[in-house]
Amino acid sequence: MASCFQKGKDGKITSKTNWFLVATVRRQQSGEPSLLVPEETEDDLPDEQEALEEETLQPDDEPDVDYGKKLDELLQKYSVAVVGGNQNLMKRFQVLHPDAIYVSKDMVAACDQMIHAADLVLCKVDSMSHALYNKCKVTCHRYDVQMNYLPNVTSCTRLEKCMCEMIEALSA
Repeated sequence: MASCFQKGKDGKITSKTNWFLVATVRRQQSGEPSLLVPEETEDDLPDEQEALEEETLQPDDEPDVDYGKKLDELLQKYSVAVVGGNQNLMKRFQVLHPDAIYVSKDMVAACDQMIHAADLVLCKVDSMSHALYNKCKVTCHRYDVQMNYLPNVTSCTRLEKCMCEMIEALSA
């Protein structure tokens, strides 16, 4: 029996152990054929050349889109406020896209003045205080500004893609 299983004084497995796992391991150790994974033979394995040809013949699912350039164009059209987010990520993002309005977690007092004229408010709640979130939500409701949530991404390119999709949904 594997060492990860705990045995009590009487030699039985204690209640802390997952019984399903124990039963599965015992069946596999006994060689029961229904639970064993069949081994692939050489005939079952695809030829490396065939696999390479299949990869090269399949078209790309998504063409290369420059979301940075696309986002800059959208930010020229719409006033977008980004509230919260990791400070390091937001600093890098602000350098790349200076046309957006950025509200950091230290700007609770000036939050309503910065977002009341925005077309869209995007909240990045992975690094945001409750006070800032509540004030942002109340301000958006008061001035009838659409508010949406950015996913928890940590790269500028993914953030650009998400923001482009959200802003385009606003214009649709």
